Amino acid sequence: MHNHHPGRKINFMAFFALLGAVIAFSSYRTKNHAGNTDNLRFDQRHTMVDEGTDFRLIALPDIQFYTGMAHGGKPAMFEAQIKWIKQHQADSGIVYVAGLGDTVDDTKVDSLPPAQQWLNAATGYYELEKEPALAYGVTVGNHDEADPAFPQSQPGKYHNHPGLNPVRNTTEAYNKYFGADHFKNKPWYGGHADISGKNNNDCHYDKFTVKGQKYIVVYIPFDNTGTVGE
Repeated sequence: MHNHHPGRKINFMAFFALLGAVIAFSSYRTKNHAGNTDNLRFDQRHTMVDEGTDFRLIALPDIQFYTGMAHGGKPAMFEAQIKWIKQHQADSGIVYVAGLGDTVDDTKVDSLPPAQQWLNAATGYYELEKEPALAYGVTVGNHDEADPAFPQSQPGKYHNHPGLNPVRNTTEAYNKYFGADHFKNKPWYGGHADISGKNNNDCHYDKFTVKGQKYIVVYIPFDNTGTVGE
């Protein structure tokens, strides 16, 4: 995550703390008023390691230079990372992959066209879905919010706008490739917040079970109110 406005103080540590993606994995277990366990429909089949086996989580932050071919980055670099993860999925006990935002770099004029950047990102991430599928999720970073009212040549106005605004939906491209419609039948997908647009996956959660323990991963988008500094 990059601050293109050095004069503005942006608390990125708070942002990543809110994200909850990999950094703050927590087990889920609640009880209803009758005292019965209330599960979030965890799919027990999605336990990817045996009892007594260590497991690992993968975090993929800021891949935008790869997908956008900026600053020497190439899509092949991201694809190589995904390939390595798949190759070591079993022997390393990898159970979940979290994309931490800035999936594209569409505010940079020296990058590929935004549409191609999103396609590059999807091409890489979708490889994780090949059998044996590996659970993953992608969050919304500031570079992933693109206001169509402003051209790409105006980076200061092209991002950092609220992705949950029903009037100006800035995460249309994100939801085209990583929306609820794409993940709804995945066994690890938990659901998304009831916000504008049935395919809006800006706020969503995933779930998986390892060694009998249930976990959830909560994704919250960057700057969802449009207030600088959040």
